[in-house]
Amino acid sequence: MILLGIALLCAGADFALSAHGPLDLLDEGFLWYGVRHTALGEVPLRDFQAYDPARYYWGALWVRLAGDSIVAMRLSAFVLEFAMLALALAVLRRRVRSWAALAAAAAAMAAWAHFPEKASGYLVSVAVVAAGMVLLERPAPRSYLLAGACAGVAAFVGRNHGLYALLVFVLLSALLWATRRGAAPARSAGAFAAGVALGYAPMLAMLAGVPGFAAAFADDLRLRVAAGAANLPRPVPWPWRFDFAAMGPLTAWRTLAVGAGFLLLVAVPVAGAVLLARRGRAADPESAPLAAAVVTTAVYAHYAFSRPDLVHLAEAAQPLVLAGLLLPTALSAPWARRAGAAVAGGVVGLSALAVLSLHPFAERLRHPDDHRRVEILGSTLWTPAAEAEEIAAVRRAVAALARPGEGVFLAPHRPGLYLAVDRPSPVKTLYFLGVKDEPDRRLIEGLEARRMAVALITTTAIDGRAASTLPVRHPALYRYLNRRFHRLPPADWGLPPYYEVYARRPRG
Repeated sequence: MILLGIALLCAGADFALSAHGPLDLLDEGFLWYGVRHTALGEVPLRDFQAYDPARYYWGALWVRLAGDSIVAMRLSAFVLEFAMLALALAVLRRRVRSWAALAAAAAAMAAWAHFPEKASGYLVSVAVVAAGMVLLERPAPRSYLLAGACAGVAAFVGRNHGLYALLVFVLLSALLWATRRGAAPARSAGAFAAGVALGYAPMLAMLAGVPGFAAAFADDLRLRVAAGAANLPRPVPWPWRFDFAAMGPLTAWRTLAVGAGFLLLVAVPVAGAVLLARRGRAADPESAPLAAAVVTTAVYAHYAFSRPDLVHLAEAAQPLVLAGLLLPTALSAPWARRAGAAVAGGVVGLSALAVLSLHPFAERLRHPDDHRRVEILGSTLWTPAAEAEEIAAVRRAVAALARPGEGVFLAPHRPGLYLAVDRPSPVKTLYFLGVKDEPDRRLIEGLEARRMAVALITTTAIDGRAASTLPVRHPALYRYLNRRFHRLPPADWGLPPYYEVYARRPRG
């Protein structure tokens, strides 16, 4: 009960400070749009661009329970955060006895759970550690069944998570079989496969029973394979790449924390593997928490390095924190354990404080005069002034140029604006990143079918890449907008200069 209390306190504090924070118009807006429309009866992947379905149905449940608001949808994320923290503390409790240390660990992990739209991923990564620990402690068929169910549920949350979970459990099983501790390979593989089918059953039911879903799923899978890399690559922010003397203290601290995080993603799994191998205890039940955390961290490092930034590091940080805090428990000498625990606790604590300094509530405390109240779907959100003014300008333009029932097109990288103006997307694609988008022909057909009255196009490029802009990604669509619609000055509604406004009817 104490563990649950600590987890509830940390997750509850995070929710209290975040519930009315600004809406991220990009990634968070992408998820929240899907959650809301799932609650209205639409089907992820089939009716709108989406991740795998689990997170949408979970969010939609809370929207039904707590109301159609951003706060209700965020509440669903923090329930997942509570479950993640409870599982993490249960893993740590195997080797860490100090309640103060456990509370500090939970606070650090809550700080790293920085992005509510990623809450399901945080929970999955820690659940993989917990299931891997159980597998190493008791390598019986029922443990393989549990591991398989964990992998199946992970795949229902996201195919990448399913693959990561599968790889972790395969590596741990190989370790068990190599030390002759595992059940018979055929028997354990059968139990694992049964577990996967059980955990993935909701998706299998959707594929079999929801009209059009199987075709949409196959099409999405084909596009993802064709896309190759799931994320836009960027350079790894290694600490030696930056001139910290030219930065302010807070910026330097944050930059160092993120760079050090990527270093630790390499160093901690290597150190853990070497330490366990030298002691010959990698498959020992006593070492199960550390071994499971080390293997999971090593596998999830792929996700962090696929696009090395704070968003992706945060999802790999949860197993990394577990591995880092468990690493000193494998040292032999008491003085070494104490020194290692002090170093690990200090590194985790400082990195968590650096991430916490980016929290919207911290930003609001530092710049109270630079925030405005914005109403979105019945929720009052404290939003940076520049973003609040942008939302107000978009609302003015939509109100002036589109009648009720007419389509409004917002592209390419701000799907959260559909929530701000309370209008549905006229096309399936919400976040335009290239090969996973609908083809131009289908996009144009969708705009025509929904009687699009106004299009607001932002011209900013992700990472400065011109190839990420709409004219380059979708030239035929861009030509269609310029040929069929009137282009109007964005300044007329107070829109920033990086907007282009296209209206079906000229003003007046």
